[in-house]
Amino acid sequence: MKMETQNEKISYKDILRQKEYMKLIGANLINRFGDSIDAIAFTWLVYAATGSAAWTTLIFALNQLPTVLLQPFAGTLVEGMHKKRVMVVSDLIRGGIVALLAVLYVENRVNPLILAVFTLIISSVEAFCLPASTAFIPKVLDKKYYAFGTSLNSTASCALELVGVALGGILIAELGVQTAMAIDSATFIGSGIIIACIRAREERLEKAAVDLNSYFTSMKEGFSYVKNKKVVLNFCILAAFANIMFVPFNSLQSAMVVEIYGVGSELLSVFGFVWVAGMGLGAIVFPYIFEKLHPRIMIGIFGTILGIFYAMLTLGRFTYGDLLTSSILCGSVTFGFAICSSLVIETIHVQFMKNVEEEYLARASAIMGSVGAAATPVMSFVISAVLVKLSVSSIFTIFGIGCTAVFALTYILRVQLTEEKCVSCDHDSTCDDPGNWVDQNQNPEFMDRAADC
Repeated sequence: MKMETQNEKISYKDILRQKEYMKLIGANLINRFGDSIDAIAFTWLVYAATGSAAWTTLIFALNQLPTVLLQPFAGTLVEGMHKKRVMVVSDLIRGGIVALLAVLYVENRVNPLILAVFTLIISSVEAFCLPASTAFIPKVLDKKYYAFGTSLNSTASCALELVGVALGGILIAELGVQTAMAIDSATFIGSGIIIACIRAREERLEKAAVDLNSYFTSMKEGFSYVKNKKVVLNFCILAAFANIMFVPFNSLQSAMVVEIYGVGSELLSVFGFVWVAGMGLGAIVFPYIFEKLHPRIMIGIFGTILGIFYAMLTLGRFTYGDLLTSSILCGSVTFGFAICSSLVIETIHVQFMKNVEEEYLARASAIMGSVGAAATPVMSFVISAVLVKLSVSSIFTIFGIGCTAVFALTYILRVQLTEEKCVSCDHDSTCDDPGNWVDQNQNPEFMDRAADC
């Protein structure tokens, strides 16, 4: 017998009726729009203020540091706090910092030290905001809506990001980098106001004095939970691997355009636009595919194809120097790459939230974020070292093959990615037909039957 919820048809219309979650999406959209402008503006500001590519790289590394070092501690603190309040305060602080940075830029007082300090402050605040926002979703959205809910959020975010990327360069050229930074500041404040208006199912928390013993006990419990719950640990490993795989893709785009395709920065615009469009399309189709395929199949199949597209980016040597054919080739491959990336990332995100108990969600998401972020600078240093001996094309080929192998093995080795049981055999995660799944937490009878298998 299947659960009723399995037979319940969910669509995007159902998400639109979730008024409080739609407010959260609205806040996220405003934030994403500002971030897409800031991504261009801040990069420009750093290089303009320092005149050094080395400083640009260092600032990027500093941006990752609080995520690695601070987020596990932040996640534990956030677990006992009002998640909405944390998100609002985080937005307001970041909005104020960005506004101050814009003022200092106008006053010509920005230097590498100020940039480093401000970057650390913003990323430290984000270390609290990210686990809070993850743990806040169950407060405004039921678990059965996760797939379509996250899909709608991702799709709309991609659409806004396209607009932001398109406007970012124009704003900087016409109105200056300070205007772009001011807009980013305003989006943070606007997001905070919207989140403050959300009515959530947050429990009342008693004020208590800070107890270091209970704090560290809680943090230890979070690490123990992730370590001992196999499905959650597997997602943390997958997140770390995904971050490792994307390091060359994110950091060597300019080098790829020049060395592999032999063209100028025009191809970067094509690359960026197609990437966001592909991610958006992947997010749209994700819930429809997700309800038909087991998560392991989703990650195995689309992760394998993702790796193939990764390696195919090196085919630019056959169109070397020709902007039109290079744009067509790079755009086509990147589009497929982006769609598969979106499907894999959304699957990891949704399944992670579905398999973590709500009381551990902030801590577990913080740990996963920290593990994933830690992989980025480590692999960046490795790639920097091996680039002395290997070409950019070789790096992309190696990572493409590695990506294909790991994701294919995820399916072949039947890595556990769900705690649901199959109604036909009662075994964990052995049936690839979603129609036969049942949540063991909601149906203890199946747990009892499984013990006899």
